[in-house]
Amino acid sequence: MQEKKKLGRGIEEISHHFISSETKEKIEKSEKRRSISICTSGSTMQKDFLISNLSSEIAAKKKRVVIFNQDIQQQEISLFQKSLKHEFSEEDGNKFYRVNGLPEGFGDILIVTSNNGYSDGEKDKNITVLDNIEKQWGRVDIIFVNTPSELIAKDERWVRAYRENIIITSPEEKEMMRNYSIIKKICEINPYSLIGLVVNKVNKVSEAVRAFNKMAEITSKYLSKQLLSFGFFYDDLIIIRSILEGSALVLSYPDTKLQKCLRGISEIIVNEENNLPYNNNSNSFFDKTTISPFRTGIVENNLSLEEALEFGPSKGEERQF
Repeated sequence: MQEKKKLGRGIEEISHHFISSETKEKIEKSEKRRSISICTSGSTMQKDFLISNLSSEIAAKKKRVVIFNQDIQQQEISLFQKSLKHEFSEEDGNKFYRVNGLPEGFGDILIVTSNNGYSDGEKDKNITVLDNIEKQWGRVDIIFVNTPSELIAKDERWVRAYRENIIITSPEEKEMMRNYSIIKKICEINPYSLIGLVVNKVNKVSEAVRAFNKMAEITSKYLSKQLLSFGFFYDDLIIIRSILEGSALVLSYPDTKLQKCLRGISEIIVNEENNLPYNNNSNSFFDKTTISPFRTGIVENNLSLEEALEFGPSKGEERQF
C-alpha cells in the first residue's frame, strides 16, 4: 500500500524565514514585555484608582511602569490629574506624561494616552512608542492597559493582543454577571488568555471570598477556564479623598487596611511573574492565587483562613447567579 505523502511544515513554523530581522526583533521585544489589560463593567473611577495605585506600589519597588490609557473618554487617569505636569514627546512625536512628586528611590510612572481611539494601528503604535520610550528612559518593567469594556466587544484583535487580563468586579450580582460576559468574550476570542479577578467595594473578607468563589465556579463550569485571584480592596472613603488630593495611598495613607490590600495585589503581580501558568510553576501559582485575598495580612477576626477557603457559594446562590 502506497504511503501517503506527508505534508510540509505549517506556515507558522517557517514564517520566521520571511520576516525581516528588524520586525523579528520588535516582535520578540514586545513578547518579553509584560502587559496586563485591566477592565471592568463597573465604576471607571474604581478602575483608575486601582491602576494608579498599583502603578505607585510597583514604582515604590524601583520599577518603571507605563500606563496605556485606552479610555478615550478619560484621557488622564483620575488619580494623577494634579501630577500630570511633565509632558514629553518621543522621537515620532507621540506625547506621554511622567508622574511628578514620587519620592527619591521610586521608579517612574509614564502615561501614554490614546489619541486615535480604537484604530487598526493602535497596538502597533503602542509598541513603537514603547521602543522609543525605552531608548529615552530605559527598560520598562510592566505595562498596565486601561481597557474600556466596550473595546473588548468591539475589537477582537485587541483581545488577542493581551494575554494577561485583570477584571474588577464588586460582589453585587448584576455587576458580576456583566463582568462574566466580559470574561466569556475574552475566552471566546483568546482561549489561552490568563484572566484574574480583583474584587472591589468589599466591606469584609467574606464578601470577597464569596464573590471570587462564585465567579471562579461559574467560569470553570461554563467556560472551562480557571480564574485567578489577585485579591480585593475595601470600600473606603479614603478612595474619594485620595483622588481629590491627587495622591497615591502608598504616599498619603500608608499602612491603612486599604493600602495593605493594594500592596498585596501589587506583590502578587510582581512576585508571581515567574510562576505564571505558561512558565514552569503553574501549580504553585494557582495554589497561591486561590488564597490571595489573605496574602494582604487582613483576615477578619470572625473568619479563619480554613473557614474562608471553604466559604463557597451555596447551591441556592449558584442558581441565582
